[in-house]
Amino acid sequence: MYEGTFSDNVPLISIALRRKKVVEIIDFVLDTGFSESLQITPEIADSLGLKRKSASLVEIADGQIITVPTSYLKVEMEGIKKSVQVMVSYGTPLAGIELFTQFGYTVIVDCKKREIFLKK
Repeated sequence: MYEGTFSDNVPLISIALRRKKVVEIIDFVLDTGFSESLQITPEIADSLGLKRKSASLVEIADGQIITVPTSYLKVEMEGIKKSVQVMVSYGTPLAGIELFTQFGYTVIVDCKKREIFLKK
């Protein structure tokens, strides 16, 4: 089982990102409205030496369609590593539904108890 935390009313999950010999552990907002895997900032991408390989059209919360650079990174959760697509955009790092689907997790966010669990 994997656990997250709350910061104020924001659910957070720490995830290890790997590229070659560089490893960074980043706190991501667990965003159930984000249907992709991960969104990272350009600064995080640059610190990992990540090159933007392509771009995707994405509909954002206000309905706008924007073009967002994408690439792939190794993500590690509970010792399991997978290559996942990441979007590179300004704003808060986000962890979305596709990531948890790829790793086979059920996401439990208990706002009353302020607990976050990822179960297989």
